[in-house]
Amino acid sequence: MRNSTYLKIIDTLLDNGNYILACSLVTSKTFQISRDVDVIYNKYFKKTIEKIKSNKPLIEKSSYIDSDKLVSNICKKAHEQNPVTIVAAPISNMGNFYAPSKSIIHLSFNKNVVNLIRSKGGYDNAIKSLPEHQVNSFIQEFSLSTMKASIAHELSHWIQDSLHNRHINKKLKIAKEKGFGNIDVSTPIELDAQIHNFRQLYRKYWKSWDTLSFVDVFKLNPALLSVIRVMIYNKNFKEWLKKFILRLNREGLLGEKMRKININTIKKELL
Repeated sequence: MRNSTYLKIIDTLLDNGNYILACSLVTSKTFQISRDVDVIYNKYFKKTIEKIKSNKPLIEKSSYIDSDKLVSNICKKAHEQNPVTIVAAPISNMGNFYAPSKSIIHLSFNKNVVNLIRSKGGYDNAIKSLPEHQVNSFIQEFSLSTMKASIAHELSHWIQDSLHNRHINKKLKIAKEKGFGNIDVSTPIELDAQIHNFRQLYRKYWKSWDTLSFVDVFKLNPALLSVIRVMIYNKNFKEWLKKFILRLNREGLLGEKMRKININTIKKELL
């Protein structure tokens, strides 16, 4: 079935507030980079998470990895076209980003939660300081799946840029020349990276994937939760949601419970 047909089905049903997707799956297009994600996570983030949860002092330390150290075929191919330095800096105020003009991928925990831990004197004290409705999101920031999703997100940007004529670099240069900020979260570039986030969540929760709703999955990842909260207020929310659903289906990531979506429920539970 062609993409235009998928979109027609989804559009018709979303107009009624709900959608139920019952289509055959097609070939996946996400990059097979799980081994690369694991290498970076296990070596540079796993022990730091353990220390944070043990309330040990936060120590800033950056490690530098040349992209030729990555192990998947697709990353090796990207390295040949566009080598980068991966900066793993778990305790940093700089966040996660791919900077094509500097040939850098920067990886760290969410700077806001890091600063909260610092100000409260430890992980446990930070949790105690939060209102109940924010505790789960805080805990998820230091989950295996969240950090792996962030790593996959930035690697996917780099691979896309490397294998498609440096198109991200070109778009960022144009945006800078026109006085705009970074690429917004609704673009195809960001959508692709968001799907890579989803795949890392699937790796952890695959046994229960068909029992999770669309809302459940977004609540498991603070970065994705921030994206959909921004998009709910965007005039293109419905169009973005259609494309997101279509892509999940194509990748085989749309669980059984995710095939029924109510837009009003999404707004009510995620805002």
